[in-house]
Amino acid sequence: MRDDARPQKRCQGPFRRAETVPDTVSGAWWLMTLLLCLLGASVAAAEPTAADTLDGLLRDHVRAGRCDLAGVKADPRLAATLALWAKAPEPLAAEAAGDERAQVAAMAAVRLAHYLNAYTTFVLEELCDHWPVAKVTDIDGFHSRATHVLSGRSRTLDELVEQLLRPLGDPRVDTALCPGPRGGAPWRAEAYQPATLDKQLDDQAARALALPGWLRIDRTGRRLALSQVLRWYAVDSEPLGGPAGFVARYAPAEADRAWCRAGGYQVEWLPFDWTVGEAP
Repeated sequence: MRDDARPQKRCQGPFRRAETVPDTVSGAWWLMTLLLCLLGASVAAAEPTAADTLDGLLRDHVRAGRCDLAGVKADPRLAATLALWAKAPEPLAAEAAGDERAQVAAMAAVRLAHYLNAYTTFVLEELCDHWPVAKVTDIDGFHSRATHVLSGRSRTLDELVEQLLRPLGDPRVDTALCPGPRGGAPWRAEAYQPATLDKQLDDQAARALALPGWLRIDRTGRRLALSQVLRWYAVDSEPLGGPAGFVARYAPAEADRAWCRAGGYQVEWLPFDWTVGEAP
C-alpha cells in the first residue's frame, strides 16, 4: 500500500479539540490554560534573584562606604542571598551572545555584574561568619581556602577573582576588590546592574581613588603613592599605562589626573590597612 493511501491518524496531542466537546467547554478550557500560563509567568518574574536580595541588603547596611557587619549578620537576607547564588544559573559567555559588538558588550556586562555581586556576597559571608573580628588577616584562609557555592560549584574568593573576574579585562574591577578592610575598596550601597555597570564602575574607581589609602600626591616631592591593590593587580592596568595611568584616567579630581599625565614623579606604595572598617 502506498504511503498516501494509508489511513491518516488523527492527532491525539493535548491541543486537539475533540469533536464531542462543546465549544463553550473548549473555550473555557483554553481560557483556564491561558490564565494558568500567565500566572506561572508572573510568579517566575516576581521571584527575586541573588542580585535583588543583595541590593536590598547593601542599601540597608552600607553607609559612607562602610558596612554594618553586625547588622548584616543578623539579617536573614544574607542566608537567602547565599542560597540564591548556590543555584543561580551561569551567565552565558560573551562570545555566545552573537557577532554584534553591542550584544557581546551587553553579555560581558551581565557576566561582570553577576560575578562582582557574587564576590561581594561571599566577602560578606566570610566576614559575618567570623564576626566580630578586628582584622581580615585574623581569618585564616580568608581568600585562599574558605569556599563559597556559586552555581553549584565551590570556589574560594581567589578563584572567583582570578578565574572569573580579572579575565574579563576591566581594570576598574580592581577598585571593587577587598571591600572588607579599611585599605580595600569602599562598599557600595547597591548591587551592580548590567544596564548601569559602566557608570557604576567609573564611580567605584573614583570613590576608591578619593580615599587616602588609595591615592596620595606629593607635588612638592614629586611622589605618587598608590594602594597596594593597584600593585597586586598592576598587569590589569597595563593597557592604560600601569597603575599611574589608571589614576590619570579615573582619579576624581581633574588636577590630579593632569598631574599624573604629566609624569616626572616617583611611584610609591602605601601600607595596606587590614583593619575591618565598620559603618559609622
